[in-house]
Amino acid sequence: MNTVKRIKSFIDYKGISVRKFEETVGFSNGSFASQYRKNKTIGVDKVENILHLFPEINPEWLLTGKGEMLKTVNENNEKTAVVVLTDSVQIQKKINSLELKVKRLEALNESYREEINELKNDLSAYEKK
Repeated sequence: MNTVKRIKSFIDYKGISVRKFEETVGFSNGSFASQYRKNKTIGVDKVENILHLFPEINPEWLLTGKGEMLKTVNENNEKTAVVVLTDSVQIQKKINSLELKVKRLEALNESYREEINELKNDLSAYEKK
């Protein structure tokens, strides 16, 4: 299995489309897919970019096929923990922001309900005259 086929294995593992992978890595539209179909190679600059954008890939596996596709937990654990922590903080901030928006919208909705009821009462009183 050559490097391009190993990259395709990684794409399949990640569950992303080849097109999305091409966009992420900076391949032109369809270029990776074409290289894969024609069993061609890719440049070192693209391999470096892949390894930079997907740090979980084991470089030895990508280049030679030796070892596991993904780095072991020990190699990547510290970076992963920081990323997970950062992502968790960002997600919690987003949740807090959305909860605040929901509360504001609920209050606004209640005020509209009150206004509608007042208008209905006014209309009812007007119609009785």
